[in-house]
Amino acid sequence: MTCSGPNSLDGFFRLQGQINVTGKRVGCATARKVAKTFSRTCFDAYAGQGDCTVRASGRWRCHSRIVGSLSEGAPSKADCRRRRGRITFEIAYFPPTELFDAGIEPFDAEASARVKGPYDDVRKCIEANHASTVLPPPAGEDHPWELHLLEGIRRETGEELHRTLVKYKVGEKLYLGLKAYPPNWRDSQAPVPLLVTSEMLVTEDTYGMVEPTCANRFEDAILIRTDGPELASLAAHELFHTYSDGIARRGTPWWEEASATWAVGKLGFPEVEEYDPSLQYPDTALDALLPKLHRYAMSRFVQFLDLKGMIDGPNSSWPLQRQVITGYPDATKALDAALAIRGTSVGEQLAAFWGDRLRERPVVASNKQLKPSPPWNARQIEVQTEAKVEPIDAEPLHTRLVDFRLAKRVKRVEFEFDADGEGYFWGLIKPTESRRFFNGEPIAFCVGGAYGDALSWPGHLPVTFTSGVLDGDGMTTGTITIFTQTDSDQCQDPNDNRACRALVKAGVGGVMGSPLYPGRSGLGGSKDIEDGRLVVHCVYTGRGGVANLSISRWTSPQEMRRSLGASCKSINAEPLKLGDLACVGSQGEQHAWVGVALGHDNIVVQVSKQSGAPTSAIGLARGVVNEVGP
Repeated sequence: MTCSGPNSLDGFFRLQGQINVTGKRVGCATARKVAKTFSRTCFDAYAGQGDCTVRASGRWRCHSRIVGSLSEGAPSKADCRRRRGRITFEIAYFPPTELFDAGIEPFDAEASARVKGPYDDVRKCIEANHASTVLPPPAGEDHPWELHLLEGIRRETGEELHRTLVKYKVGEKLYLGLKAYPPNWRDSQAPVPLLVTSEMLVTEDTYGMVEPTCANRFEDAILIRTDGPELASLAAHELFHTYSDGIARRGTPWWEEASATWAVGKLGFPEVEEYDPSLQYPDTALDALLPKLHRYAMSRFVQFLDLKGMIDGPNSSWPLQRQVITGYPDATKALDAALAIRGTSVGEQLAAFWGDRLRERPVVASNKQLKPSPPWNARQIEVQTEAKVEPIDAEPLHTRLVDFRLAKRVKRVEFEFDADGEGYFWGLIKPTESRRFFNGEPIAFCVGGAYGDALSWPGHLPVTFTSGVLDGDGMTTGTITIFTQTDSDQCQDPNDNRACRALVKAGVGGVMGSPLYPGRSGLGGSKDIEDGRLVVHCVYTGRGGVANLSISRWTSPQEMRRSLGASCKSINAEPLKLGDLACVGSQGEQHAWVGVALGHDNIVVQVSKQSGAPTSAIGLARGVVNEVGP
């Protein structure tokens, strides 16, 4: 059945589409109750594409998965089940933002016309002398602001807000961190007017703003609403802006909003989680101004840098913050210059940030793992049985996400990553471990368990590709080369004589004739160590000639392929479409020779010329490769 959804949802959630809830074997009242409870208790599941339990007329298990773009409010489909009952609905999220620059986003004139408050939308300033109850701060430089309680705001609300700001030492910590006072206090010892209202601020999702005062455009005023986030946290966010203005006028750089959001947690308030759903959308430039939520979500990137020790300095200072703010309006280049002093770059740290988010528990927002959800945030690639090169590209400071899955026949897979210029690859090699893949570095997986240098296949392989280029219209490009095998021999101990087993399975008797000596198998096997590598040999002697097979296991498939390529060139062998690399030629007067690179294995087949070589050698080589794994 299809039911109309609840009239409203908790927090900043809204139902999407036709604002309906669908159900099977359940009544509409229960369906609405489940949707309402989901919005109240399942934020982590929504933000992390995970599971949660909803108690509404029973115990429901809900799973959330994104089904739209970030600009649409990061809509997710919630699928809730209890016994045979099922409830589904699409839900989106629109957390609070600040007034946005009218030159970037059209000003909402209709909404502005409904607002009759202290914000002057024509002059883009705050009328600090608007009728209000003023609560002056205690004496001292640690609290350079005063509260203005507009109509309808109880004095107790203002007093509690002031006590909380003083308790958390907001003014003291901001000064110690940024080494600056708000321009009002710096220039004339005038406190910053902090106006508190219960009315809408220009747009429905605007809950706070810092703008010049209408009386003096070189001074700041703050305006906040009481019906949004926790009031003291919201005030601390806006106060960060005023202290930042004491260093450089901010405009609208992404770093400013990301840092003000980060500062709330840094000052001791609970971490801001409202913007974490944006962490499911890596293909948005780090410094993008749209969608609006993205700037706030990148507070997690600032937090990531902080946890790596790149922000704090002596005496509770934040030298990185001051260096970047001083470089406004180009915050990104200023950040890159500041990180260069610390031996790294924006691109390298951004790639590490998104690579870390692939893990089951990332360093920051640890219950919000980045999960591929094609096509909204990732491209899914099924790895087939043939070698393949997958191209990938990303715009400046964007991160592409691809998710590799294996076809059923693939038993072993090897990847090689190469990026042009400032491109960075990261991948999830275990649920709890991600790592950077450097240019030309191979990484192999075995299905069913690790063997040698091959890791155990994790079920799927999410890979991020980050462009470290700061700006411009070009693309950073990379390639992912894939080699696969379908036989589990590649992932098993080769110490038994698999060369003889492979020859038999390849049908050597049919090619070389029955064994020369009746009553015998015609096979003779041996093992050697050559250049530190195990080499397994097998010779078959038949009535039609002799076939010799050797298989050597190399530590580095790259090195082995280079060695085989050199051997092919030295005997003027012709290329052969087989395995990862192959060629066919003659070795001396008596033998036809086929060399094949297959994963870690170098396969060499030789047959005596009286057996119809080189056709026989090629036929046997194909049979052996089919057994070892094409």
